[in-house]
This record gives sequence, structure tokens and C-alpha cells, in this order.
Amino acid sequence: MSLLSKIAKTISSEEEISKILRLILKGAVDLTQSNAGVIFFKQEVKLKALSTFGIKVVKKDLIIRPWRGIVGHVLSSKRSYLCNNTDKDRYFVAWSSGKRIHSELAVPIVIDGEVFGVIIVSSRDYNKYSRVDENLLKDLSENAAIAIKKARQFDEVERLKNFSDNVINSSSLGMLVTNINGETIRFNKAAENLFSPELLRLGQKVIFPKDVSLPSIDEMIRILELEKVSLVFETIHHFQSRGREYFDLRVDPLFNRHGDIESVLLTKENVTKKVLLDQRIQEMNKILERKVLERTKRLKKLNVRLRESLASKMQFVADVSHELRTPLTIIQGNIELLQKSHNDIPIHNREAMKDVVEETKRISNKLENLINLIHERAQADRIEIKQFEFSKMIDEVLEMTRKLSGEKKIEVIVKNNPKIEYIGDRERIKELILNISTNAVKYNQYHGKIWLGVEIVGNNIEVEVSDTGIGIAKTDLPFIFDRFYRAKDIERYKKKGGSGIGLAVSRWIAKAHSGDIKVESRIGTGTKFTVILPFSK
Repeated sequence: MSLLSKIAKTISSEEEISKILRLILKGAVDLTQSNAGVIFFKQEVKLKALSTFGIKVVKKDLIIRPWRGIVGHVLSSKRSYLCNNTDKDRYFVAWSSGKRIHSELAVPIVIDGEVFGVIIVSSRDYNKYSRVDENLLKDLSENAAIAIKKARQFDEVERLKNFSDNVINSSSLGMLVTNINGETIRFNKAAENLFSPELLRLGQKVIFPKDVSLPSIDEMIRILELEKVSLVFETIHHFQSRGREYFDLRVDPLFNRHGDIESVLLTKENVTKKVLLDQRIQEMNKILERKVLERTKRLKKLNVRLRESLASKMQFVADVSHELRTPLTIIQGNIELLQKSHNDIPIHNREAMKDVVEETKRISNKLENLINLIHERAQADRIEIKQFEFSKMIDEVLEMTRKLSGEKKIEVIVKNNPKIEYIGDRERIKELILNISTNAVKYNQYHGKIWLGVEIVGNNIEVEVSDTGIGIAKTDLPFIFDRFYRAKDIERYKKKGGSGIGLAVSRWIAKAHSGDIKVESRIGTGTKFTVILPFSK
């Protein structure tokens, strides 16, 4: 029993595995009074002798196939095997070059339910071993299993420790560990460059330099014990060779399995580049803000000047419009006066005078619309709401459109013109549709066609004006109702003249009647305008 106690103590120590296995094998040979013994261990597809005692090995390394001999039988059956007469044993295979073996006892080494090896002892005597020897060898086998398992665990711990050391030492962060008393117990390589030398003496109390504004290590530990949270400090160091540098110091508690702080980790990082970059970004932001403010002030001044310029321009146009409106009114009045003495005027001159009056009214309306658009005031009070016959107003538009289209020999076709009593501003709506039909003539081809039709669709009147003209580019469609807008990129538009306010006025009139205008167009095919006006039957 003293031998087993010695083996148990050896296993509990940090002796090398080879020494422990040799002690176990020597104990097995001595206790069973054998002549020799071997501990075989499984390595891949072979069994290799890890320890031998009292034999002359056949080769330098004793290796056998796992399915041969008594060792192979024990390995496959996972049971011990006792043989007291090898002359008649079917499993026996000689594994030494010494004297003839007549008795063998083999026991498996089992770790976590799996057979990893075999302990075998042999004797030159017949009938050498008993069940007592077998049980004794089983005890030694269990000790061998414990020793091997512990060695494996130790190797794993060492591997993890080496890995941890490599990771810690490869870090650019300075790491220093103190015990609960604030004494240095470990540090990594980076700490040698980031912490002062006096802090890197093992067993030495951590005392921070006087020129650094930090609480003492004891105060830090007291805070950690109370708060159980990490601490972060920003420090500035002044070096004669490098100048001012900035550091972050993080203090973390390290707990044991009971939840108590057993050590403290101080992590130090040089953040000078980051701080200087942040400072540079802040400076650039300030410069950018100043530039933005300066540009904003300049833009405001330019905007004021632009508004003043536009106001002057609009006022000039308005004044000219007012000045033109007066002579037009006089012309219109004089012609109407002449019309009253129609008996003295030839019939063909009467028709011409009627056309002059109509055109004078139309030009006066355009001037009025121009004034209204420039001043951008609410136009509802300028709409004269009256009931009128819609079809007659359309007939007048058709008549004027035919006169305008005569020169280009354009055919004007009436699709539909039902009799409708409508409530609205007759002259404004007439102007709206006439603006569109005038454009249909202006931008049409010679011998082209214009279709004009009126339909009641639901609660709306829809007036459709379509043509076989040059069409409107897709890119221009969203802007054709903008004031003073004309398609500048298409040469054919430039040749037609116009003020660019006709469609803007038309849409304003439609909106003033709670209606709208829709347009469809394809280059080279033509354009279709649809005027939508609310209608209550």
C-alpha cells in the first residue's frame, strides 16, 4: 500500500508523465514479482511502448500491431487477460528477445470509457499470476489513466496559457495586472513602452507619477469594489523628446469564481494620433462653418439684389402694360363708335372692324393677365361668374381658330359640341381655349389638322384640342405651364415667337374655376390638350 500511496502523491505533483508511468510500471513488476513489464499506448494505428522495465527491446522503439498478441486482444475486448501457460495460449506473441516467457498478465488503460493503452507484465515461470495480481494491476492501470489524463489537462492549460501570452504580448495596448493590494504581478511587452519603469517591478506597489492627474491605485480598487464597473481616465504626458502625448487608462476588475475582485487589469493606450485628428477635424469644421456663414451672407445679399432686380423688371413690364392698355381701350372705343354708324360703312369693312374689336379685346385681356401674373395676387376677385351657353363660346373659338389657320391651310375639325349651360367667366374660359388652339395653329405643319371637341365626363366638362404639329419634347412637358417658359433647346420652338405666358394664363384660368389642364405629346406626331372644368348638371 505504501507504493500505491507514493504513486498517488507523484500523480498529484507536477512530475513529467514519463517519470510517473515508469514508477507505475516498476510498481506493477515489483508487486506481481514479474520479470518484465511494458506500458503500451495507442498512437494512430499502432501501439507504442511508452515505458519498459526489465526487458531487452526488439527494436529501439517497441511498436506492435494492435490486433496481435495478448495486448491486441485486451485492446479489442477492453478486458484484462491472464495467461499462465503461453505454450498453449492462442493469443500469445513474443514481444521481447529475452528468455522464453511462460506467463503474462495484461490490463487495459481506460480514459473516459475509451481504451487508450495496456499495462502488461510477464514472467518466465508457469502459473505465475492470480486474480489478486489482476486486481492489483487494475488499480495501477487506474492510476496510469489518472496520470495520463492529468498530463493532457496540463498540456491543454499550458497551450492555452501560451496562446494567451502570445495574444497579450502581441497587443499594442499596455497591460499591467495588480493584486488586490495594488502590487504589480504581471505585464506585457507593450507595457514597457507605455507605463513608467517603476510600475513594472513585480511585487512593487503601483504609484503613478506626480505630474499625472490620477487617483491612487488604492482609491481605484475601493471604487471598483463598490461600483463593480470599469474606470476610464484620460491623461496627458509631457516628454522632452516627443512633446505632449495623450493616453487613455482603463481600469477593469478581475473576479474569482465567488464574484470577488482578486486582481485589477490596467490597460493603457496611446491615443495621441486620434486626439490630434479630432482636434484637426474640429478646426476644419470651424473653418467650414465660417465659410458657410460667409457664403450664406453673400447669397442673402445676392438674393436681395436679385429680388430687387426682378421687382424692377416686373414693375417696368406692369407699367408698360398699363400704358398700352389705355390706347387699346381708346382704339376699341372708337371702332365701336364707328360700328354704330354701320349704315355708312360697307359690309366687308364692318366685318374687318368686328375682327379688330375682338383682337383688341384679346390683347387687352393678355395685358391684364400679364399684370396679374407679375403681381402674383389672388385672382378670384377678377373672375366674373355668369351663366352662358358653352357651345356658342366654342363656336367663337372655332371661328377665330379657322381665321388664324387659313394661311397654313390647316383643317379645323369639330368632333363634338353639345349645347351646355355653364356658370363661369365666359371671356376667361374663351381665352383659355383660344390660347391652346392658337398654339395648335402656331406649331402645326402646313395642311395639318386640328380637332376640337367637348364632352361631359362624370361631373366635368372636358374640352379636347389636338393637332398634327411638331410636338413637345418629353423633357419640356413638366415646365410648359411655367411663366415665361419656352423650350430653349429645340430650334423649331424659337422660330415661332410668343411671350411664354399663354399656357401659364390658361392654367391659372382653369385653376380659378377649380379645374385643370392635361397634356400629351410626341415629337413629330402632335399634341393633345384636355381642359377639365367642374360641371353640375
